[in-house]
Amino acid sequence: MTKWIALLLFASTCWAQAPAAAPAKPAEPKAFYQLTFVVREMQDDRVVNARSYYATSGTGFRDPSFIRAGEKVPYVSSGEGPTTQWQQIDVGVIIDYDSFEIVGEKLSLRVSASIDSLASQAEKNVRQPIIRTNRWKSTVLVPLRQPTVIFSSDDPFSTQKMQLQLTVTPLR
Repeated sequence: MTKWIALLLFASTCWAQAPAAAPAKPAEPKAFYQLTFVVREMQDDRVVNARSYYATSGTGFRDPSFIRAGEKVPYVSSGEGPTTQWQQIDVGVIIDYDSFEIVGEKLSLRVSASIDSLASQAEKNVRQPIIRTNRWKSTVLVPLRQPTVIFSSDDPFSTQKMQLQLTVTPLR
């Protein structure tokens, strides 16, 4: 029994001399920003349409953020008359963003955007809608307080261009 007592005393002495655990790293301070996304439709380098989407978000959060704006467009999927079958297509703007990090005087974030719209069908003789789609996904670095085009795509069938611009403004 004395061997067990000696072993317990030795173990407790070693444990008492063990180095203390490293202190917990302090949490990153939260900073808030207003994000202004502007979808611009361009024709020959001239803005013909622009729509703005605003959100507030910040660093130090784990949850992804998003913007959704659009509508459901019905179309005939099969049949005619009383046997007509209808379906719907979502068109509009989807912007997902997360992973905020301050890098000097810039904000790094991951952005995924999908902009779907109805193409003009005046010259086409079709029953189903024709959908124009622009999709982008990347980690971007945006200077604070400066409008920055983060994505841009040419329309393969015309001289139009679709752009997504982002302005990041710190909130105090």
